Amino acid sequence: MAGAQLAHQSDPGRWQEVLHALKHAEALADADEDAKLKGVLVLSFNTLSEAAQNMLLDVISVHHNTDIQVALPIWQKWWPGQAQGALQELRSRALVSISKHEKMDVIMCCAVGENRLQVHDIIRAFGRGIIRGSVAVQRAGQAVSFVGSRVWVEEDGDVVKFKTVRPGEI
Repeated sequence: MAGAQLAHQSDPGRWQEVLHALKHAEALADADEDAKLKGVLVLSFNTLSEAAQNMLLDVISVHHNTDIQVALPIWQKWWPGQAQGALQELRSRALVSISKHEKMDVIMCCAVGENRLQVHDIIRAFGRGIIRGSVAVQRAGQAVSFVGSRVWVEEDGDVVKFKTVRPGEI
């Protein structure tokens, strides 16, 4: 994930920013494996665009296993001109994947393909920590909070309420 942040980047300032963050992450070298993983995930999240950060949290809390055709129009409304790029950013960093699932359409009597959004369980747990406030994150070097921006039932992961809070509303 860390290396993917520099793929196709030609801006020297971006390289310096990521290299500085990676040097800071070296402090985790003596930490346990969980702390190292959390450090890599925080670094990766902190360097995402604003739209990508919010879209990742949407997939983690609401749109996991949802057809991309359901989520994408919502994101295109909230992040006009940015949704496709942010989704590609998430996919290129291996934070979100899109898996083909076949389902049977009983009315049409044929198999219909769905392209479902997927997130690894470790990344889902990390994202829920961001929403709970137990994981501190940043955007452009400034602390940002997503606490309470999305809510779900803890026992089974089903969504109870979904509310995206735009930056500055928290």
